[in-house]
Amino acid sequence: MWKKTRTKKRVTITPQEHNIHKSLRFIFVVAQIFGFFPVQGVLSKTPNSVGFSWMSVRILSAILTCTGGFLVALGHIRHMILTEYDQFEMNGVIFYTCGCLSCIYFIKMATEWPQIILKWQEVDIAMATYGWPRNLNRRIKIVSAVFLLLETAEHFSIQANKLIVAVQCKGSLAKGFEHFTVNMSFPVIFDVIKPFYSPWLGLVFQFVNTRMAFSWTFIDLFIILISCALAMRFGQINYRVRCLKNMKVQSERSWGSVNEDYNRMCQLCALLDDKMSFLILISFFNNFYFIIFQVFGSLNLHKATALEVIYYYISLGLLLLRIVSICLYGSWIHEESKKGVELISSISPEFYNREILRFMQSIKYQAAGLTGKKFFKISRQLVLKIASAVVTYELVVIQFSRNAETKDEPSKNSICSSPADVTDNESSSPCIEPIGVVPGRCMG
Repeated sequence: MWKKTRTKKRVTITPQEHNIHKSLRFIFVVAQIFGFFPVQGVLSKTPNSVGFSWMSVRILSAILTCTGGFLVALGHIRHMILTEYDQFEMNGVIFYTCGCLSCIYFIKMATEWPQIILKWQEVDIAMATYGWPRNLNRRIKIVSAVFLLLETAEHFSIQANKLIVAVQCKGSLAKGFEHFTVNMSFPVIFDVIKPFYSPWLGLVFQFVNTRMAFSWTFIDLFIILISCALAMRFGQINYRVRCLKNMKVQSERSWGSVNEDYNRMCQLCALLDDKMSFLILISFFNNFYFIIFQVFGSLNLHKATALEVIYYYISLGLLLLRIVSICLYGSWIHEESKKGVELISSISPEFYNREILRFMQSIKYQAAGLTGKKFFKISRQLVLKIASAVVTYELVVIQFSRNAETKDEPSKNSICSSPADVTDNESSSPCIEPIGVVPGRCMG
């Protein structure tokens, strides 16, 4: 009994010591470096300092990022209209369009975030006696570090490989960088503005590409971290319910207080679901589309080089990690919010009171969890549904590929050539680009 009382006193918190803004500010700072989530006051220790202003450098950075991504997406659409449908061009359209939409929606969310974070602070203050969720801050840091490091390693290894091969193809750094930018990364843009090419302009578009790649990771990471924080709060409520049950507490006041805390968390969860559901929809669409593309690309692995095969499995593994992590962390909220039913059901009937029954009704009829614009709820079953859809698609593609007449052509990524200015020496040089999810081909 003394041990429990001492633990409660030790973990009781104030908003200055622990709050969700302080826990998430690292990822918000990183996001703003890449032009996303332009809220002000991210370095402050309390949510009271968080604000938003249209007249700020953060907004300018976000608008420039969105504009650059929009121009590249238009370039891919123009190329498909003038030539013919190409899957690589469609990948570029999806990649940059989703990046632009996420940028726009994060601007919208930034305008509402000061009110959201203050509402969250009210819940934290009301639940101060629970203490701060154990290991929440450490979990946030570890998950953020893992996702950011994996994204950085994947993106820059692919871009560095392309640049190295381009330099080998052209024989000098200047010509290699131009080939890397103009012909391999952004042919749809420099097709139109090639007379105005400069290394600085090439760096600008590479910067836009890097920001778009980060937007993908930030959406997934944002959903995961918010889910983690909500689920661990519901876990604290379950722990208190377990304590009340084990101690056979019959006080209606004690059970009513827990019920009020549960209702607060459900209201906070509903608010966040309303604000985040479009981002969840973008995340699942983006991840699912590129998983399907990677599965389709597996049919051509026999034409790929060893390095391409390695990159293929790495990128596919990261895609699966993204979507499975979102499903597991997102479903964690729903699972924790429903655990109270099992705990209360095991209470002896003689200890039941009016507040326990009300609490049971609250858990039974309130649906806590995140959704994709109410089209679907994030759950563990969603992983199986996605896997089923991917396997079905793979079987259909295999069947069509067997029936279709295919030519034994080399990989598109295996030749380094530029129709306009290629030489005999250059035409025999290898030009490897992995069959990855980052748009762009090794082409002239």
